[in-house]
Amino acid sequence: MLKTFGKLSTLSLVMLLAIATILSACSGSNSNAGNQGTAVNENAGQNKDEKVTLRFSWWGGESRHKATLAAIDMYMKQNPNVTIEAEYGTFDGYYQKLQTQLSGGTAPDLIQLDYLWINDLVRQVDLFVDMYTLKDTIDISEFDEQFLRDWAIINGQLQGVPTGMNALTTIVNKSFMDREDIPMHEKWTWEQIIAEGQKLNQKNPKMFLINSDLSTLTEKIVPSYHSQLTGKYLVNADNTLGFDQQSMTETFTFLKSLFDTGVLQPLGESALYNAKTEQNPKWINGETAMTIANVADIPKLRGTAANFDITTTLFPVKENAKSTGINARPSQLIGINKNSKHIEEATKFLNWLFSDKEAILTLGVERSIPVKPSSQELLLANDKLDQVVATSLETALANQAAAPSYMNNNQELMKISNEVIEKVAFGKLTPEAAAAEMIERYEAKLKEIDASTK
Repeated sequence: MLKTFGKLSTLSLVMLLAIATILSACSGSNSNAGNQGTAVNENAGQNKDEKVTLRFSWWGGESRHKATLAAIDMYMKQNPNVTIEAEYGTFDGYYQKLQTQLSGGTAPDLIQLDYLWINDLVRQVDLFVDMYTLKDTIDISEFDEQFLRDWAIINGQLQGVPTGMNALTTIVNKSFMDREDIPMHEKWTWEQIIAEGQKLNQKNPKMFLINSDLSTLTEKIVPSYHSQLTGKYLVNADNTLGFDQQSMTETFTFLKSLFDTGVLQPLGESALYNAKTEQNPKWINGETAMTIANVADIPKLRGTAANFDITTTLFPVKENAKSTGINARPSQLIGINKNSKHIEEATKFLNWLFSDKEAILTLGVERSIPVKPSSQELLLANDKLDQVVATSLETALANQAAAPSYMNNNQELMKISNEVIEKVAFGKLTPEAAAAEMIERYEAKLKEIDASTK
């Protein structure tokens, strides 16, 4: 069950309820907190006695599974003709399985999606129902239009509904910091991180300021640092390179320094827990000071942090940065399979999940803080807003940069980054050689992608 916290401070309350305004001002007049849960059974065209089975897939930690299963059970009790089969597990292998299901025509009716995958999945074929065509069944009036355009609309179609807002954050083991006499900063620079991390590792070579894995380097640290350095993402809006030999060499030199100074846990140790930091013994046993993660990861990381207190700070930003490299983005999306035999019933369930008061309270912040202002207000009024999650999101929103183009999320390009970054981390490539390889392989892949879409 979600651990509850005391009420937010007045400042936190004001900032949280201003989230939609920070993203854009368009959603404030559409708040319908008083109407939540009224659309569950309203569908004149549906035979309420017809037996319907829906499949719903998602990934997450144990607390997310429990909350989602509880919500599903609630819906099935209210709608006895509907059976919802839950298909859930960890993030590891989820995307590969989904690709196989989509290509084989065996994908679930409702699918939790990472925004990173959407452009690749629908580049050549429509796979998900355009949510804009379902406006009569699902209420999307409170979802900020600019937020949707930045992260969920491709080819003019709304590919899924955002489950919550997410952003980069630094999760801090406060007990460790106090014990090792490491100063707490509201905003860390990478220069401070390196100085404190090196000092800690020299004191005890088994201690690392940050435990990190390959996926964190590829998806978070490296692209964000390059953005801080240059003000550019790795791929420009016109699908040309946003980096060159000099900027990438400097970025990889920075990455190498994190390992050389003992700031990061060696990749050979963390590889077993790639994309599963909550299972890393260094984290579980409180033997590291920080981890770089997403706001939506906080509940599962807290779930295995039983013996120490956690807090958060802003994702580190280098001195004299041209950008923070931090984005407010969806924690996930939930899409409806275009080939589902029960699109209408799937839409009703999805609307209930986002609109019913008890559903919102049951899910809490398991998929981060909801995008809808009315849902935020409901959680706040019922002491269901996790203070750490709320504060970390507020901090990120106040320091966010412009959204990257969709091509920055291309999985084939990220695979190239993954492979090159791994070589740098293990000392198999110098920063200069790694930069040259990135340029060569990115340019070739971008040409290939461009040719395939013509």
